[in-house]
Amino acid sequence: MKTSFKKIIGFLILLLLLLAGVAFFMGYRLLYAPNTHTSDSKPQSLYVPRNSTFETLMDSLERKQLLKDEKSFRRLARLMKFDSNVKSGHYLIADAMSNRSLIQKLRSGSQDPVSLTLDHIRSLSDWSKAVAAQTDINAATLDSLLQDSLFLATTYQRTPDNVMTMLIPNTYEIYWNISPNKLLDKMQGVYEKFWTKERLQKAENQKMTQMEVLTLASIVEEEAYHNEEKEKIAGVYLNRLRKGWPLQADPTVRFAVGNFDLKRITSEHLSIDSPYNTYKYAGLPPTPIRFPSQRAIDAVLNAEEHDYYFFCAKEDFSMYHNFATTYDEHILNAQRYRRALDSKNIR
Repeated sequence: MKTSFKKIIGFLILLLLLLAGVAFFMGYRLLYAPNTHTSDSKPQSLYVPRNSTFETLMDSLERKQLLKDEKSFRRLARLMKFDSNVKSGHYLIADAMSNRSLIQKLRSGSQDPVSLTLDHIRSLSDWSKAVAAQTDINAATLDSLLQDSLFLATTYQRTPDNVMTMLIPNTYEIYWNISPNKLLDKMQGVYEKFWTKERLQKAENQKMTQMEVLTLASIVEEEAYHNEEKEKIAGVYLNRLRKGWPLQADPTVRFAVGNFDLKRITSEHLSIDSPYNTYKYAGLPPTPIRFPSQRAIDAVLNAEEHDYYFFCAKEDFSMYHNFATTYDEHILNAQRYRRALDSKNIR
């Protein structure tokens, strides 16, 4: 009897050890075993939109094939109460993450920033669309804020007509689920940092306000395809402004017409009655005609000092310009360019 009892005890101990081993193995697999897989073993982006449910998240994980074992992830998510605590954001999912580390990352909202690139943009609407394409912000919501006169006046001391002046083009590191208000706050902060004492002093030396600098820079941006010509073109326009001459800037006419793709400006275009028609009205237009780059803004602040009052696109279509001091020189340059347009049948 004693021997049988010992055998039973031994068997039970062995069974308990076996069950403990299985439990340990299952627990390890549930908690710590690698359960993510990414292509080329490189981190992969996971975007969790606002108001996402756990099932929405699971759909994204499944669609991207990031989980090796979906059931174990679901099981631990329930145990860790993550299935009711989903946070939006952009998360980089590394290869071979455990369920526990993945859930901790997602549950804590430890998201990874994204690069928001905002350049080569003309209108506020295009700016909103560019933001929406790279973040979780709705373009219509952002558009609404940028047209809200009361909001802009009380928050940023701006109007819908000049708010673009605080939206300095660049690449910014932000969180993907940033709110529209926080994004605009960030842009205001960037604007204030951009306008250093040195830049403000240069604007004063040019006898221009920040708004005027940005407005002229927007014209320079449109005129100069090559960066190395920006300071020279800015110098031409400043010479004209100081003489009280009309700027006669074709990009402002294209803006007034509403067609930046015009290859030739005709008398019909030049006759349009708009404050943006700088052939008809002297001085700068009321607001920028596009978002000027930092390079164009600095080109105005550091404009070349020279005696040029005219410039015209080169006839070789290199996107460079011929510059002239006198009107007679300019007419000859313009005639060469028109002949080149005619030869290419460009109307």
